[in-house]
Amino acid sequence: MAVVNPVITAYVKKGWGPAQAFLVSWEGVTESDTCARYIAPVMNDGIISVDGTFGGTSVALHGSNDPADANFIVLKDIEDTVIGISAAGHSQVAQHPLQYKPVLTGGSGTTINIRLLLYGKG
Repeated sequence: MAVVNPVITAYVKKGWGPAQAFLVSWEGVTESDTCARYIAPVMNDGIISVDGTFGGTSVALHGSNDPADANFIVLKDIEDTVIGISAAGHSQVAQHPLQYKPVLTGGSGTTINIRLLLYGKG
């Protein structure tokens, strides 16, 4: 059981100043791992995508406005449905809290990659 820390990649459109998008990646996550939180900059939109071998695992995206690593709740997509991904795919995130973390439930033999793209609309 390991804690998987996110890897952050910033994307900047030349000449526009600070980053307009951040790709937050948790790579090679197994069913026994825990994903560390990511404290997000102010962004207007987000898309989560998951790929790999699921082995019966489901991935929910949780968020919290508590500055401590606490009080996370499951987030919803733009259709007001709880985000729960159990096969390769993606979902647009409707809520944008201070911090995010994916939570895995169930399964065995799981090795997945979770990517959260957060971006601003200029």
